[in-house]
Amino acid sequence: MKHLFPVLCFFLLSSVDLTGQESYVLMGTVTDSISGEPLPGASVFLVTLSAGIQADEKGYYRIQAKAGRQLVRFSFVGYRQFETEVNIGKDQTLNVILSPVATQTESIIITARNPEENTESTKTGLVEFTGREMKKLPTLMGESDVIRVLNYSPGVQSAGDGNSGFYVRGGNVDQNLILLDNAVVYNPSHVLGFFSVFNSDIISNATLIKSGIPASYGGRLSSVLAIKTIDGNFEKHQVSANLGLLFSSVAIQGPVFKNKLSYFISIRKSYVNAMARPINGLFGKEEGSSLIRGNQFDMYDANAKLAWKPDNRNRFSLLFYKGRDHFSLENSTIDYSNLINWGNTLVSLNWNHQISDSSYLSSSLNYSNYDFNYGSRQFILSLNLYSSVRNVNYKVDYNKSGFFGGTLKAGLDLKYYRFIPNKFLLTINDVDLDYGSYQDLQAAEMAAYVSWEKDITESLRIYGGLRISNYDQLGPYSRVTESGNEGLKDTITYSNGKIIQSYTYPEPRISIRFQTSANSSLKASYTRNYQYIHVVSSSSVSLPSDIWIPSTDAVKPQAGDQVTLGYYRNFADNRFTGSVEAYYKSLHNQVEMLYGLGASFQETSFEKSLTRGKGYSSGIEFYLQKRSGDLSGSIGYAYSYSERKFDDINNGLWFPAKYDRRHEINIVSGYTVNDRWDVSVAFVFASGNAMTIPQQKYFIEGSVLNEYGKTNSFRMPAYHRLDISATYHFKTKHLVESNLNFSIFNVYNRANPFLIFFDVQGDIQHYNLEVSAKQVSIFPILPSVSWNLKF
Repeated sequence: MKHLFPVLCFFLLSSVDLTGQESYVLMGTVTDSISGEPLPGASVFLVTLSAGIQADEKGYYRIQAKAGRQLVRFSFVGYRQFETEVNIGKDQTLNVILSPVATQTESIIITARNPEENTESTKTGLVEFTGREMKKLPTLMGESDVIRVLNYSPGVQSAGDGNSGFYVRGGNVDQNLILLDNAVVYNPSHVLGFFSVFNSDIISNATLIKSGIPASYGGRLSSVLAIKTIDGNFEKHQVSANLGLLFSSVAIQGPVFKNKLSYFISIRKSYVNAMARPINGLFGKEEGSSLIRGNQFDMYDANAKLAWKPDNRNRFSLLFYKGRDHFSLENSTIDYSNLINWGNTLVSLNWNHQISDSSYLSSSLNYSNYDFNYGSRQFILSLNLYSSVRNVNYKVDYNKSGFFGGTLKAGLDLKYYRFIPNKFLLTINDVDLDYGSYQDLQAAEMAAYVSWEKDITESLRIYGGLRISNYDQLGPYSRVTESGNEGLKDTITYSNGKIIQSYTYPEPRISIRFQTSANSSLKASYTRNYQYIHVVSSSSVSLPSDIWIPSTDAVKPQAGDQVTLGYYRNFADNRFTGSVEAYYKSLHNQVEMLYGLGASFQETSFEKSLTRGKGYSSGIEFYLQKRSGDLSGSIGYAYSYSERKFDDINNGLWFPAKYDRRHEINIVSGYTVNDRWDVSVAFVFASGNAMTIPQQKYFIEGSVLNEYGKTNSFRMPAYHRLDISATYHFKTKHLVESNLNFSIFNVYNRANPFLIFFDVQGDIQHYNLEVSAKQVSIFPILPSVSWNLKF
């Protein structure tokens, strides 16, 4: 890192002011009148000059204006518009408070908060929505879920029923950086992907970045999902509850000291299994067709937050999250059972400090822990596995508007990791097999970054960023080595804190927007990212039992380059927005497990059981949305490829990634019938996941041996599902708001594949075995009713 700071200084000093024109500045913040929350993305428009800008993630805006009287319009989706006349004669501050509009006619379907941002910003591959907007989307069990909302966007694919996480543009689940108030979330799923860990009651806003990732984010190749929670109401106490058939939740918030200190507490508890069992035969009578028989699903989570505003320039918050899942499965037909427990624990301390009217500082100190216990048994074989990953993270951001005519952002990001990849026990006929002792793995990561964004001309805007990251594998650590062909083994031991392996890389980013007309633009972006931690999977589906491991001298950091080109256009006075984006992503140092869990952790040096390779993803995405009116909705389509190549897999030939899905269609629609009823419909379709299956079976000395075909040459059936939801809003009485939500998940009872296994029937002694493939499905049609209260 010794060359880091000269590079950053050179980058800063090389920025030049291209305008050289003196102008006055109008600046300030835009906030919510009820909660005091900032409104990121709020529109600030100078009517006289026909010029506008969007507030940043802190609700802060800064716009240049000519001298004289100017009419300024402030607006935000779902809020009353505010106009005021300002006499511009010097740089001045104007803070604005907007009030929510009590109407349901402006339904929003996965949209940027301001329609002009679709064409005016340099951002590509961006999905943004607030908690208020999310609750207007189709609901399931009375609640809109963040991950499900993201799956309605092209290029964002669900891993499928029973799978955790999501895939973005052909990347693996571990290539998504997921943040809750800046704390890392390693597994975002509840109940095997049926819910996410994000309670909709706590969400202020969410941002998914699929390409053009800013320099302030790093450590992942595919995307960033940043979720900010609400701070709690500083004015009055509120209670909200959701009472449903599949889960219930309750949240309370209010001031500890009015306008100074607020609190927020929410708790959720599910009982999916109690509802699912009465309808577990809906997939048919064939044994193995549904995994709900003999299963238990259970989850809970809790959020607590304090927010403190000592003055107008400082804001502190402390968030605590704890969530836990329990899943057990039994199938007597194949004498199979397993048990998985997993969960996240997060603590996040954040401080935002307004240095001046044009600059502010944001810093955060976070702790994240994810762990799971996995146990499985079939016939005489059983195994148990425990794994965890935890980190402590400190990050500081400096933001400066008007820096050489543009916006400067710089900062530092520090992380310390501790991994337990494998506490592994394998038992055969009640005899424990010795797989050696496990060991903790430790690592440190740091990054410094700087970016600058500026309008070069009225049509051309450029964003440039540089991130320099450093990663160190740390002791204590023991590595087993072998000497030549003699099979002699030796152990190399590294002391506590010893740097075993170090990596340092530059990560440049650039984005360009060219305005082709008042309502259309072309954008291009390029990013290079490095990822120092990896997930290795023990199955063809993504489960909570997937293992996180660090980079070592043998496991190199993943690297990725992505280029995106897009055309963006708004129609009909911004009631419609559309985009077409094409991308290409190259991936290096990808990691796969060669031998499965048992064979992969026989040695302390687990790297020997892993293979490294490369890959690429490419595709084109079409997206059209109608933003307003009684009928609103969106349509998305993506056509894509995602392939991998490993010397030790598939004879070194290219093969489809397991999450390669050629076609993807998403349709969402909402309709406001009247002031009491609104309905919504969502349909998703995706090509089936790729998997490897045996093509032939042989009888040799009384045993059945499999001969497998090409890697991932078989496609599961396509995934498709229709969900509907209807909500009845009661009249507000005595300050109590309530509604009833009726929803049906998987309306036409599609048996979507969870996994496929091969059942062997017959007598091996008489060579009359019959082998048949059977599909396992998890969730049938699930109707639900929930009652939502707020007072």
